[in-house]
Amino acid sequence: MNAAMAALTTQRSTVIVAATGTGKTTIFADIAQRWPGRVLVLAHRSELVHQAAHRIRRQTGEEVGIEQRGRCSDGERIVVASVQSIFTEDRMNTMERHGGAFALVIVDECHHYVSKRFRAPLDHFKAAKVLGVTATIDRSDNKALGQVFDSVAYSYHIGRGVEDGYLVRPVAQEIFMEKMDISEVKSSRGEGGLNVAELDDEMVKSGDEIADGMIKYAGDRQGIVFTPGVKTAHYVAEAINARGIPGSAAAVDGKTPLDERAMVLARFSRGEIQFLVNCMIFTEGFDAPSAAVVGLARPTKSRSLATQMIGRILRVLPGVIDHVKGPDEGGTRRAAIAASKKPNGLILNFVGEAGKHDLIGPDDIFEGEFTDAERARAKKKKKDQGGESDVIDDLRNARKELEALAKSRQIKAQSRADKYDPLAVFNIDHSQIDDDMVKFGQRPVGDNMKAYLAAKGLSANEIAAMKFPQAMKMIKALKVRQEKGLSTYKQQKQLARFGVTDPNVPFDRASAAMSYIIAKGFGKRGKIDRDTLLRIVERSRQPGEDG
Repeated sequence: MNAAMAALTTQRSTVIVAATGTGKTTIFADIAQRWPGRVLVLAHRSELVHQAAHRIRRQTGEEVGIEQRGRCSDGERIVVASVQSIFTEDRMNTMERHGGAFALVIVDECHHYVSKRFRAPLDHFKAAKVLGVTATIDRSDNKALGQVFDSVAYSYHIGRGVEDGYLVRPVAQEIFMEKMDISEVKSSRGEGGLNVAELDDEMVKSGDEIADGMIKYAGDRQGIVFTPGVKTAHYVAEAINARGIPGSAAAVDGKTPLDERAMVLARFSRGEIQFLVNCMIFTEGFDAPSAAVVGLARPTKSRSLATQMIGRILRVLPGVIDHVKGPDEGGTRRAAIAASKKPNGLILNFVGEAGKHDLIGPDDIFEGEFTDAERARAKKKKKDQGGESDVIDDLRNARKELEALAKSRQIKAQSRADKYDPLAVFNIDHSQIDDDMVKFGQRPVGDNMKAYLAAKGLSANEIAAMKFPQAMKMIKALKVRQEKGLSTYKQQKQLARFGVTDPNVPFDRASAAMSYIIAKGFGKRGKIDRDTLLRIVERSRQPGEDG
């Protein structure tokens, strides 16, 4: 990937974001082959170590060393290592003595590498450049990847993967469960944002409803079910087997012996098992293109986790698009996928009483591609209408509806689902969102920032919906506008209501326009003439005019 290699000429570290199923391993294997000097690839799970080593060996033709537990490399140019196995100084020094210093460290699933333990190799090999690869740079614990990486060299998200014909289309079905009530489950700073033990205790009560939903909507398609803990995973698998063919579902958890896990996966690959039920085992590095249904029975507040779970079913079946080459053949690939045995990936989102928790759903995985307002509107419509729907089409329709509301001067911010993006009032650019996420992560907006935004006219709902990068952009824009003598947020918001969307209205012209609007009773007691309003904001202020 030329963008990443170019970024590393001027920076120590950078990140490639590539949606699950779009060739992340192929990309970093190509970079490892082209990089001058020794290359170390870090992975955090046994399956990922061997998967990466196998792919690199097959793609490059080079011998690949492995560092894992009692297995050591032998001076190979490319080494794949388990990060948990090499974090000691002695182990890392030995690796260098046998083959020389590493020139590049590639970090697979790099969103994990904020913790001190995972960062040890990066701190040790100080002379090496660092390339992170991940399907998502979002973290649920508010820690920013900017602590480790300098920039994002390239991003390729799910929506673009679908449009280009490299991923199947995601469709979603919400299933409301009467017994699901996680309102009292405590929040947690760990993966998923909810206390796992408490969540498992609550979700197991809905095990029968989860089993019924999987059987009803999956049909004869293979599926993966994600649960919060061991109890729910095994209960759901047993409930599915009790309702259909014995052995059609299997549960796998962290304590499942590796040989037994391998046997289950082999049976799933051969189609002997229809449902693979697991708790946090197959969120990363699991390649099963035959899986066409995912059961989200693991409520989460983490966009990263939701993206990883859903990404498991978006791979295209082997052989469907292999013959279609070229970046401009997206339409041909999409047609081939639509005609295949797996035209889409079905997301079964099991929901219930969530209380204070703001849970992540299928619409939320498109961070950077759709705004918060568009995602909120799509989620609300899905909840109101029910039934299976195309996730991307839902978001695009939400965008059109919000644009229509703006054009018809009906923009409102009365509810979270119907609000528009406050940054849109000033036409603030939403690009570079990945860079912002690397720098700031999901850091909450501070009290001083909230107070400043409130003083400048933003509503409590608008401020509450903002992430730290958005708040930073808005505050900067407000300060610049004040220096340039442009309209305030309140003025510009009111003007937009009546169709004046130019963000560069001078403060005095906006004040004159507001006087006109007030005189007309804000459109309630008298009609606002848009042409008159435009003439007021566009003409230069005349001497002696009181505005």
